[in-house]
Amino acid sequence: MQNKRQSPPLFGCVAFAFAAMIASTSAAEPTNWISPSQCPGEDDTARIQHALDHHDRVYLDRDYKVTSVAIHRIGQHVEFRGHRLVGIAPDAEACLFIRGRKLTLRDVNVCANYGYAAAIRWHSIQRRKPAQYNRVFGMHVSKAKVGLLYGGFDNPLDSPQSENAIFGLTFRSVERCIVVNQPNGFLYIVNSVIDCNANEWKQERKDEFDDEAARAMVLDQGHVEISNSELLKTSTQKGHMIEVGNSGTLKLSNCHFESGAAAFLLRGRLWASNLSGRINSDSQPLLDIPADAKGRLASFANLELRREIATSRYSGMPVVKSHAETDYRVLMNACVFHGWKPGRVVSGGAKVTRRQALFQFLEADNRPDEDFVE
Repeated sequence: MQNKRQSPPLFGCVAFAFAAMIASTSAAEPTNWISPSQCPGEDDTARIQHALDHHDRVYLDRDYKVTSVAIHRIGQHVEFRGHRLVGIAPDAEACLFIRGRKLTLRDVNVCANYGYAAAIRWHSIQRRKPAQYNRVFGMHVSKAKVGLLYGGFDNPLDSPQSENAIFGLTFRSVERCIVVNQPNGFLYIVNSVIDCNANEWKQERKDEFDDEAARAMVLDQGHVEISNSELLKTSTQKGHMIEVGNSGTLKLSNCHFESGAAAFLLRGRLWASNLSGRINSDSQPLLDIPADAKGRLASFANLELRREIATSRYSGMPVVKSHAETDYRVLMNACVFHGWKPGRVVSGGAKVTRRQALFQFLEADNRPDEDFVE
């Protein structure tokens, strides 16, 4: 007689599967992670700083109220896991300092509570140990005068602060989202939304948000590359969306922008490719070039720029507004201008070279027209 193989009881199968799942999960999750709650200290600041000082893998298990904390080790991993650092020392320099090397940071979230010189300061403290080779996967800053300070406001340390990248950078209620003032500094930003609108600020702190000073970025010195991202300043016609100083170089690729104010205040260099944008005003230019912008260049390849097409009938504002004394150069190749006429490209002393530029506008009788410039 042939023996039949009996199946194990259902309960045994379920128990075995559950045990295997637990074992698999345990194997996948590193056992050397630690949270500040497990560390000694009289308050949140001390507990977080102890974890950052003594452990290679740190994760946040809740929101922490801190004065200032610093990430300064080499090769450290820090994960916020949906939690925040909430600043409680409004007169301090920064809520979070990033000073380490070869860091991996995830979901960084800092609320400055409308205080601090900058919510986050990313800087080097020694020339031989620059804050470089760092990767940030997700960073959000809220309620700050300055969101991210890369370098320093005054006399930053001249060090090779380079090979740093942020993937997914966002802001809310921040007056100046990014300030870069770092000699020999390079920063790469990808898949981000850089928005300097006031949001809750004007309800919670009336008359403290400065529309004129608000910027998505101020690049005093250093090199910044932004790709596959959005740049915004839509709530006001005051000021400028992005400001580039004499020693700054900004590269944009595959980006979109929208601004009610003049989009770019340029003294330094701008290189843009595959850029689309909208000026939500009939009285603001794409580029504003002051008298002290000397010997610099802006280059656009594949630019689509929009404003209301009917605006071209009566607005005298050009695409490039410059001072009579400047010798700034602007190159435009394969560009489409919705709402500008060919004769309203530049004012002042800036030299603009156009190749393959299409202008779409309305005539006085509302008849659509366009002009192509080789």
